[in-house]
Amino acid sequence: GPYPAQQRDAVAQINTAHQLQHGRLKAANSRSHEANRKLQKDRLITITIGKNNEPIQLQQKTLEAASEWFTVALKRHTFVEGDNGKLNFPEDCYDVWSLFVYWMINHDFAVQVKDEASLKLVQQCWIFGDKYDIKRFQNEAMLAFIRYFDGIDITVWSQERINATLDFCPSGSPLGRVVAEDLAQHIHSGRMTWDAISRFNMGHLWEEFCGALSKLKLHRYWSFSERLGKHGVQQANRPFWTAYLVGDPSMWEVGRRSQATYLPITTIYQITHSNTQPGMADSKPQVADLWKSLQTQDRLIKITIGTDGSPPIFIQQKTLESVAPWFANALKRDTFIEGQTGTLHFPADDQEAWKVLVYWIMNREVAIKVEGTTEAKANTLVLCAKCWALGDKYDIAVFQNEIMKIFLRHFHRNCACDLPREALNQILTICPPDSKLAELLAAEIVRDLGEQDIEWSTLRLLDVGHIWSSFCKAQEDRLDEYVDSADEFLSPTFMLCDGGRFMVGDKVMAEIEKA
Repeated sequence: GPYPAQQRDAVAQINTAHQLQHGRLKAANSRSHEANRKLQKDRLITITIGKNNEPIQLQQKTLEAASEWFTVALKRHTFVEGDNGKLNFPEDCYDVWSLFVYWMINHDFAVQVKDEASLKLVQQCWIFGDKYDIKRFQNEAMLAFIRYFDGIDITVWSQERINATLDFCPSGSPLGRVVAEDLAQHIHSGRMTWDAISRFNMGHLWEEFCGALSKLKLHRYWSFSERLGKHGVQQANRPFWTAYLVGDPSMWEVGRRSQATYLPITTIYQITHSNTQPGMADSKPQVADLWKSLQTQDRLIKITIGTDGSPPIFIQQKTLESVAPWFANALKRDTFIEGQTGTLHFPADDQEAWKVLVYWIMNREVAIKVEGTTEAKANTLVLCAKCWALGDKYDIAVFQNEIMKIFLRHFHRNCACDLPREALNQILTICPPDSKLAELLAAEIVRDLGEQDIEWSTLRLLDVGHIWSSFCKAQEDRLDEYVDSADEFLSPTFMLCDGGRFMVGDKVMAEIEKA
């Protein structure tokens, strides 16, 4: 709804941050249609890692969504790999590939640095991402690396351990910069001696080391620490995690409340040091189980949406099963006909909502932007409601939360009742009763009533009765001084109470102290 004048500067800053993603989201919108077209005829690629390992099978579109490298390598009539649908990586590390495949399927970086072995693995993941131009995977690894160095004291490490870490820090890489900065910090403060670091394999990081010492000498109060900031806010006289990531900034700069507030689109980053993110010791069985399942004969599932005769699309079964338990249950071979035939038909579902969902499944990116004329914005929000309801129907909580972010951002700047009546009624009708979406819409309408942006005489023309219980609860909440739903919007995975109350799933309500 409307916001006070004193908040306009802050909102303008939020808008500026979101504009970074504007071009990419607009392009993604058209790519979603192209992705659906390609999925109408796709294939499984056979991949062999190492010299004696049994191959796995992955859908070509899944690989192509991860990196342009695979798109080029799998071009038909160009390379033999593209013609025969086989990729062989005899020199690559099996453990790194296992994590990469798990990340591609589940979009979850399943390792948290706890010891020397997991630190080396994260470094190998970053190098692997650099080799195949998988920037998001690199950034997941880098944030895990930074988080670890934010909480340890390298001065107590043995010479062998420091050298082992340095050996996996390529020259000119952010990995090397982090370690060089920490060592420079300890030299500058007197906690380490030149004699001690003379035994370290630092030669290839000479430029990074000199740059760090120069920074420390020029800025008296500078410290290479707390790179993740405090609750997403950059600390004065500290480096910030954004300086260590690779790729298009709009891929990882989500939003800000002030000039220095950014939060990354990653699964490893947490605002607090809670234990909600599994470490490698906890997730290793899931990684191994997924790899083993892909060594068996996986299959492409034929999916038909609607009843208008549109061509079906094909998605790998393991990819679908990673999205929601609903698909895993539906595709059991010995339980349902769908599992036996490998086909799914959704005659009553909305095709456009499914296109958005499918693109998100393959890319974990919602190709929707609320922009243009009033009518165009209204139509987009109706589509968002259909997408949220689709996620609700099949229990795809992460997708629902991505759509909810769009609603939160829109209603942060606009009244619900500014929407054309027909569009608002469509959204209210689509909205499942007693759902989080119903809760948000009811809260926005009640706020509009309280601020006299709508009268009861007009409200009776809206289908608020469809979300009656949510509306009544919102009226009670209004008496308790209802807080703006998006004022503390911070992160796509973890929200504060006023934004997080509209999210679904387990992770979003982690206890987070306000900054």
